[in-house]
Amino acid sequence: MAANPALLASADHLAIISDMNLAAVRDVLRLKTLSDASNSGRPVTVIARSAGSREATELTRKEFEKGLQLKVNHTLPRDLKNLSEAAKSGCAVTASAPKSELSKAIGGLAIELSGRSETFHKNSSLWRRLVKRGS
Repeated sequence: MAANPALLASADHLAIISDMNLAAVRDVLRLKTLSDASNSGRPVTVIARSAGSREATELTRKEFEKGLQLKVNHTLPRDLKNLSEAAKSGCAVTASAPKSELSKAIGGLAIELSGRSETFHKNSSLWRRLVKRGS
């Protein structure tokens, strides 16, 4: 981002996806500082990837938020089984495992980041709902 600040300056919302470890705290803070330097007042959403079973280098959510001095807005659960199946089938995890916790988290995140809160028919796939919003 430092090499091409115009990309960040043109964004109206900054969503930062990160692991929860010390190196990630540093990286998130750098991106937040770059965003603040442009004085845009754009909202910042922090999305943390949870390792599921806690890895030795992973911080707790509380420790991560304390280091960032920011709130983690969303957590994406680690779902290696469904991600692997999606990769094998060549489709998105939201299509291959629409009822998984990861798909639900992605759907909620997509709704929030799009700025829309409409409700859709429950039998409608996440992809169809997102495409419908764009039209």
